[in-house]
Amino acid sequence: MAEDVYQETWLRAALQMNSGKVVRNFKNYIFTIATNIFRDELRRAQIRRFFLGHALENAESAEDIWVSGVSQPNEYEWHDYLQNAMGKLSAKQRIFFCLHHIEGFKISDISRMMKCSDGTVKATIHRAVQKLRRELKEYKE
Repeated sequence: MAEDVYQETWLRAALQMNSGKVVRNFKNYIFTIATNIFRDELRRAQIRRFFLGHALENAESAEDIWVSGVSQPNEYEWHDYLQNAMGKLSAKQRIFFCLHHIEGFKISDISRMMKCSDGTVKATIHRAVQKLRRELKEYKE
């Protein structure tokens, strides 16, 4: 993950510098970019762990888990709740949610892939998260 944060930090900094942005304190600027990227990665990792549990630790990618259905015996009940909650999402909500929160695609990338606006993607993901929170509230209690 550190290499990814490092690479993404310098990529974003280069893109901003090419756009003509004036940076007064380059060290602070790079640190801020790196911090924001790291926070985003932690948030994504937390969401992946929440939805994929311990199966994520043994898999090379999220695709391995979705395809193989690997789960540990003590997670069967959780997977039933999760499958039920995900089943209540519309196909569009499920696709957008998985692309963003599980696979890590950016909103702009999803909007390009699905040929819709960024706002549509954001709203659909927001509605999916709200619905999942409502559905999984009983399990968490």
